[in-house]
Amino acid sequence: MILILMLCLGGALEDLVTKKETALKKLAAHHEALYSSRCGVGKCPCSVPACGTRFDSANGFECTEGKIRGTESSVVRLPAGSDFDSAELRADICSSKEIESTFKSNKNTYGITAYQYVSHWTGTLRMFPGIPQERDNGKCSDYDPRIRPWYVTAASGPKDIILVLDVSGSMSRPHNSARGSMSRLQAVVNAAHEVLNTLTLNDYVGIVVFSNEAVPLVNTGSPLQATAENVKKLQDELGTIVAAGATYFLKGLRAAFDLFKSGHSNELTSKCSHSILFLTDGAATDSNILQGIAAMQAEVKPIFGSVKIFTYSMGTDADHVVPQQMSCDNEGVWAAIPDGDDPLTYMTNYYLYLAAGVHDTRPRWTTVYEDAFGLGSLVTVAIGAYDRSGSVPFLIGVAGIDVVLEDLTVLAGYQQVTSELISRSKVCPSASLSQCDLQILRKKVGQECPAPAVPLSQCAGELKQECGSFGFSFSDAMCQNLNPSTGLPSDSSESSKSYDDVVSCGETGGSAPKVVIPIVIVVLILAAVGGYFVMKRRGEKRREKERRASYNEGPMELAATPWVPEPTPSVPQPTPWVPAQAPPVPSAPPQPHSVPGWV
Repeated sequence: MILILMLCLGGALEDLVTKKETALKKLAAHHEALYSSRCGVGKCPCSVPACGTRFDSANGFECTEGKIRGTESSVVRLPAGSDFDSAELRADICSSKEIESTFKSNKNTYGITAYQYVSHWTGTLRMFPGIPQERDNGKCSDYDPRIRPWYVTAASGPKDIILVLDVSGSMSRPHNSARGSMSRLQAVVNAAHEVLNTLTLNDYVGIVVFSNEAVPLVNTGSPLQATAENVKKLQDELGTIVAAGATYFLKGLRAAFDLFKSGHSNELTSKCSHSILFLTDGAATDSNILQGIAAMQAEVKPIFGSVKIFTYSMGTDADHVVPQQMSCDNEGVWAAIPDGDDPLTYMTNYYLYLAAGVHDTRPRWTTVYEDAFGLGSLVTVAIGAYDRSGSVPFLIGVAGIDVVLEDLTVLAGYQQVTSELISRSKVCPSASLSQCDLQILRKKVGQECPAPAVPLSQCAGELKQECGSFGFSFSDAMCQNLNPSTGLPSDSSESSKSYDDVVSCGETGGSAPKVVIPIVIVVLILAAVGGYFVMKRRGEKRREKERRASYNEGPMELAATPWVPEPTPSVPQPTPWVPAQAPPVPSAPPQPHSVPGWV
C-alpha cells in the first residue's frame, strides 16, 4: 500500500512539473511571436515602471494584505544604465505589453500563482503580478536579469566552466584614473563573485589564479559542483588573493585543462560543454602560447571534446593580439575591457555564445532560493526564447515562472523533488556552429578573426535584425516619466517617496487592507460573547436576590462566610407571589451559585 501511495504521489509530482513547463512554453512562444513584429507595432499602451509610484486601481493594482500588488497588471524593470533612447528597448516595452494575456491565461488555466516574467537582451524584464521595485539613496535598486541564475541556465544549459585569472603585479594598479579607485584585481574579484552566482547544481566550476605559478582555488583536484556551499568557498578564497609576480599564460591554462581531465576521471562534470574564461591585463611572460594550447586540446579531445576559450584583455596595457588569437583558434570570443568598465558586463556574455546554435530548447530548473517578496522557498523554471530568422539562432531573452517549493513538496519529499528537477535540467543542449556562424557572433562585439578563419565577407546572414528606428518614445512606452540617471520618476515629489511609502497600503493612506476585515469580525464576536455572559451573570444575581427576598433574607455574598438562616417569623406575611405556608427551613446553607464559563 505504501509503495502504491509513493508511486501515485510521484506521478502527481510529474504531472504538476509538466503543467508548469507547458505554461512556460506558451509564454516563450508568445514572447518570440511578439519579438518578430516588435519594430512595426501600430500602438503602444503604456506600461507601469516598477520604480514608479502609480500603482493604483486604474492601472490594475490593488491592496493585498497591506501590500500593493498588480493582480491585473505587470510592471517593467530596467537595469541601471539603460539607454532610454534605444529603439530596441522601446520596441520591447511596447510590444511585450500584449503578453499580459498569456500571464493571465496561465494563471487561470494552469494555476500559476507565483511570478511569471519575460526578459529581453537589452536587460528589460516584464513581471506579473506587478510589484513595486525597491529604491534607496535616491536611486532605483539595480536588477539585471541577464546575470541571474534562471537566465544563464536557460541560455547555456549544464556546463563545466573554469575562470583563469591573471594576478600578476600589474593587477594591483587602479582600474581607472580616478584617485582612490579600486584596483584591477578587486574589479575582477567582484566580477568573478557574480559569475559564480549565475551557476546552478547542474554546473561544475573551478578558479585558477596565475602569475609566476598557477594555483587552483579550493583545490580538490577537480571542478566543484556549483552548490551554494562550494560557491561560497570559492568566493571566500577570492578574497585572499594578492597581486604579485609575472604573467605565465600557459601555467594558468595547463592547470585549467588538468582540472577538466580530473573531473571526467572522478565523474565531477556536467558532461556537456567545457569553457575557460581567461582574463589578463598584460602580455605573456612565456612564449609559444598558441602551440601550447593546441597540444592541450589534443590531449582532451578524445576524452570529452574541445574546450572553448573566451579571452578578455583588461586595460590599456594589455596585449590584444595573443588573447584574440587564443579565442579565434578555440571557438571563443575575445573582448577588450577599457579602464573603468565593469568586467562583469563582458565576462557574462560567454553564455550568449553557448546559447547560439541551440536546436532543442527545454525548460531548465534552478536550485531552491528564498523569495525576497515573502513567498517563501521558490524554484524557477526558465526557457530561452530565440529569433530564428537569421542564419544563427539569436537569444532574444528568457521566459521564467516561479514555483512555490511547498506546492511540490506536498507531493513528494524535498530530496525527491530536487532530484527530479535536477534530472530534468541536466540534459545537454544540442548545438552546432560553423566557422561562419562564429564569425557572425563575433561581429556583435566588433571582432573578426583573421586568417586562417573564414572571412566575414564570405559569410551570409546576420546575427539579428535590430530596429533601426521606432515610432514611439520612451515617454509613450511608460505610464510615468523616469529620470535616466536614477531610474526613479522625474517628478521630484514622486521620486522622494520611500519604498515603504510606495509598497504599503491601508494604514499608510490607501484603502483598508483586506486583512483588517476578519480582525474586526473577530473583535465584534468576542464583544458579543462577553456581553452575553455579563448580562447572564447580572440576571442570575437579580433572580437570586429576588428568591432570597422571599425568605426575608439579605443579599447573598458569594465570597462571604458560610450563611446561617434567621429564625422563621412568628406571623408569616404572605404576598401575592409567596406560598400560603412558609417553606421548611433548610438544614444546611446552600452552595454558592456558579455561572457556567465565568471565572
